[in-house]
Amino acid sequence: MTAASETAGFTPVFPERHDERLPLFRLIRAVRENTISTWTRQSYEREIMVFKMALRPIIVANHPDLIRHVMLDNAANYTRDP
Repeated sequence: MTAASETAGFTPVFPERHDERLPLFRLIRAVRENTISTWTRQSYEREIMVFKMALRPIIVANHPDLIRHVMLDNAANYTRDP
């Protein structure tokens, strides 16, 4: 079997997308299970997101050029959690 035939018809599972931010208790539960499930529908459309979590800034790059810049071309200039 080839890799292409093994993945034919495979659809990855995506978290539920919300139109608005989650209420506090649902947000806490979602963060523990899957942080991406806390993102709003608009978050998937933005090239870059900046928000605070636990009083720390969190920056998420969604655009491929930004991801390349941070993860490959200039990785030494950015700090990341382990």
